[in-house]
Amino acid sequence: MDNVPCDPPNAFDEMMDIFTLKQHQSINAFVGPSCDDVCQPGGRLARYYDVMMISYGCESSIFDDKEEYPTFGRTTTTFKDMEVFFAEVISHFEWPRVTLVTMATPVWQETTTEFEDEISKLGVSVSRLTIESAALIPSTEFLERLLSVSQNTRVYILLMYPEAVLDFMRQSEKAGLTATQAENVFMVVDFAGSHHKMGLGTGPVSFLEGVLDITYDVKPESQGFKNFFSEILRMSQLTLNPNCSNYEYGIHSMLVSDGIYVVAGAFNASLSQNISVEEGAAIASTTRGATFQVDQTATWSSVAQLLGRRTCDPAVAGSIPNHDACCNRLGKAIYPHFPQSTHL
Repeated sequence: MDNVPCDPPNAFDEMMDIFTLKQHQSINAFVGPSCDDVCQPGGRLARYYDVMMISYGCESSIFDDKEEYPTFGRTTTTFKDMEVFFAEVISHFEWPRVTLVTMATPVWQETTTEFEDEISKLGVSVSRLTIESAALIPSTEFLERLLSVSQNTRVYILLMYPEAVLDFMRQSEKAGLTATQAENVFMVVDFAGSHHKMGLGTGPVSFLEGVLDITYDVKPESQGFKNFFSEILRMSQLTLNPNCSNYEYGIHSMLVSDGIYVVAGAFNASLSQNISVEEGAAIASTTRGATFQVDQTATWSSVAQLLGRRTCDPAVAGSIPNHDACCNRLGKAIYPHFPQSTHL
């Protein structure tokens, strides 16, 4: 693993240094980096040298292209338990129908199933709009598809990577469907922590007006978070990635451990299939769509199971009083703008 700075002009040189080192040492995989601008040249070099690369922070949809990035993989949370907050908002406004917009990749399909199950408990009619590839969203064909879907739904929950969210909302604006153009509702998950990486600036963006983002707010300025952060440092004793945002410092060691576990699982699976450690693309293919669970209730080095989800010790979570859900509107006030009628 190498903490490569998020420095676009020098990203290729930084990654080339790593692969040059590979020529002198036996490196069959590496974990990181966490920045899209570094993952792009890194992923291409990983393809050239046929080395497995696992990122725990790169979010761009371009990495779903396995012809361009055959050895590249990334860990992504399924946002387990976040669906409860969305269900509460839907219940508050008594919306009878909801469309879940998501990607075809397994992790997003699993997330969508969790959201669908929770929201359906309210007696709400839930439908899915599955997008095969993020590259299709900007197309004229998808715009026509979106217009067709809009005839039957007014409430959309976007379960996809942030870059895909932006493309979807741009298309929604072209179709005249945004919250400021029509009585429609758009909700996204954990977007606040990523949009700053996309060059949107600090002011309102027209196609994001009215979007409701539900994100965990760890309030790094609070004493509760400072105590939690200190405990993480004490327990992990790991060098932190300087590219992390405030809240990522507290979970960096866990993100890295997830990446390391994926690599270990991939090599284990490849051995059972007689795949050579030199075949990076073949090794990486064993991880696609896999989910796993890390038990944090015992020690930080607990052995994980290959099927399941990351779970958090309730005692640890309960000790962070400021780790609450934050409904974060990317424009004006939240609720006054939202449609109150139940005909949605």
